[in-house]
Amino acid sequence: MTNEEAKELYQQAMAHLEGGRFSDAFDLFNQLDAERPNSRHVTYYRGRCLAELGRLTEARECCQRIENKMEKERLDELRDLIANKQLESKTATQAPPPPDETGPSAFIIESVFPVATDQTTVTGRVKSGLLRVGDALTLVSPAGIPVLAPILRIGTAEMPLNLVRAGQNAVLLLRAEADHVAPGSLATAEVQEDSYAKTMVVSTDTPSTPVRESAPELSEVERMVKRGKYEDAKVLLDAYVISNAQSITAYRLLSRIYLDQASPLRDARKALEAIRTAYELGGAEDPAVIYTLSESLAATGEAAQGLRFLERLHGGNLPMEARAALAQRIHDFRVQYGLGHVWEFADQYGEVVFESAQPQDIVKALRGGVISKESKCRRDRIGEWRAIETALAPEYPEIAAFFKAPPPAKNYVWPVLIAVLGVALAIALLALLLR
Repeated sequence: MTNEEAKELYQQAMAHLEGGRFSDAFDLFNQLDAERPNSRHVTYYRGRCLAELGRLTEARECCQRIENKMEKERLDELRDLIANKQLESKTATQAPPPPDETGPSAFIIESVFPVATDQTTVTGRVKSGLLRVGDALTLVSPAGIPVLAPILRIGTAEMPLNLVRAGQNAVLLLRAEADHVAPGSLATAEVQEDSYAKTMVVSTDTPSTPVRESAPELSEVERMVKRGKYEDAKVLLDAYVISNAQSITAYRLLSRIYLDQASPLRDARKALEAIRTAYELGGAEDPAVIYTLSESLAATGEAAQGLRFLERLHGGNLPMEARAALAQRIHDFRVQYGLGHVWEFADQYGEVVFESAQPQDIVKALRGGVISKESKCRRDRIGEWRAIETALAPEYPEIAAFFKAPPPAKNYVWPVLIAVLGVALAIALLALLLR
């Protein structure tokens, strides 16, 4: 990036900041920070954006980076901003608590429509709890036989939803024969784990900080892999795992040997097998393991599954710089494997209720009330939650139309008054002429 390009980018970022478009400003300051990581001014304004976006821990990290490098008055301003945002977060009006979803979920079936031999659409109402796609309803057939029916879709094919809550009416597509579903019956829900195969689970828990394995003898092996000495490295690793069968690093390096394009031992299936072992031994929180796992899955034709592991890692407790790097990796992964982009929409409780990659579907969801104009959204399941009006409306005129102020009501008082005065004046003139 040339100095002129950096100057222009800086001016654009400042314009966004002064206009209150903090997320847009933060994206531009991030680009500048990548090019000029030691700029105290860029770090200062990144801190301001982070504070305005509510990311106070990261804002404080920016403060620490420019301690004794920035004028005291400006640092104090940033500290005051962070303190005020902290106070606002404590005193802000909270969203009403969600309905009680701690008990069992139940659904009252009102009508049944066969779709295919093993698929049935039902309509009804959520009596209690919360239902998600992937949960399984336990039904009692007309013959009194219990039947397990996974929820394949909530809503219609044109307008699918992620979940429905207690008190809401819903359309569900179930994997069940229509003859096994009785109208008027009560079905209870069993939550299903979101799993990969039988041994790998994409947990919904927030990843914790990984415990780094202390294995100095593997450092030279890693250097050998990076230098392309794959066969020699494999000989050493095979010997190492005989006495260190629980080594996460060893299995990760084995996976790299099988995965790298330049490796004469390349075998995507063996790469996936090795990295699965590293994952199951405790590497689920290690970015290096997750990166290799996502690549291995993509190499075996399961790129979408690999993306899910990257997205979960992004939701963990990563430092600011690592989070930004991972966000870029997720973006590049989507582009490389043609996975497209998706917008998520959250309700007032922070639950993602709708997602789509198509603007026309988002328009339908807004028009149908599936999502409200006040909903928050974000792109590709990462980054900041933003208002639809600021995130999407500028890009899509059909979405911007929902946020246009209605035209002012026409005021007919003056035209009517002028007309009345005109009539009165005409009558007065006519009376004078008739005298």
